[in-house]
Amino acid sequence: MNATTPRILIANRSKLACFALETMIKSFGEYNVAGTTTSGKEILSKIDDTVNLLIMDISLEGMSGYYLLKELAQKHKKLKVLVLSESVHPYIINHAIKFGAGGYLPLESEPKAVKKAIQDILAKGIHYNKLMTKELVAGIRSKETSVIKITPKQYAFLNLCCTGLSYPEIAEKLHVSHRTIDWHRDMMFAKFSLNNRADLVMFALRTGLAHI
Repeated sequence: MNATTPRILIANRSKLACFALETMIKSFGEYNVAGTTTSGKEILSKIDDTVNLLIMDISLEGMSGYYLLKELAQKHKKLKVLVLSESVHPYIINHAIKFGAGGYLPLESEPKAVKKAIQDILAKGIHYNKLMTKELVAGIRSKETSVIKITPKQYAFLNLCCTGLSYPEIAEKLHVSHRTIDWHRDMMFAKFSLNNRADLVMFALRTGLAHI
C-alpha cells in the first residue's frame, strides 16, 4: 500500500454489514478502507477529496440515500459511488443511476463481483451488470427512460406511514382530508405495485424514501 492506493469509504445502515464489507475489501489487498459509517450526515461532514470510492446502501441513518447522492455529485464531483443494497426494485436502481451512482449490486453479491465492480468504477467510472445495463444507463441519462417522481407531500405521507399513525392521524398532521390521504395511498400502491400498508412501509424504508 502507498499514497496512490485507492481509498474506499463504506456506508451502510447495518454495523454488521459495514464490518463484513470492510473485511472483504481488505482481503482484496489492493485498497485502503478510509472508514465506515451508518450515517448519511456523517458522510457529508467527513468525506474529503482523498476518498476515491464510496460504497453505500441506499438506506442510511438520518438521510435519504437519493439526497446524499445528489449532494455528493454537487460537492465532490470526482468521487465515484457503488451502491450495494438488499433491495433491487427498479425504482431504486433508476434513481441511483439518475443521481450519479457508477454501479449497483445486490448486498449479497459474491466478493469477486464486488471486486470487479470496484475495479470498473475506479477505472472507467461505471460498472455494467444485469441490474445496471448499458441500455438502462443510456436511457436514464438521455431522459428517454422515465423515472418515477414523488412529490414532497407524498414523501411526507410515506414517512408518516412508517410512524404507526393511523390514516386519520396522518391526515391531521398533513392538514389534508381523509380522502386526500386515501388518494396518496392508492397512488403509492399503484406506482410501486404494492398491495397493503405493511408492504408500503417496508418498501419506503428499504429504498430510503423514508427513514425513522
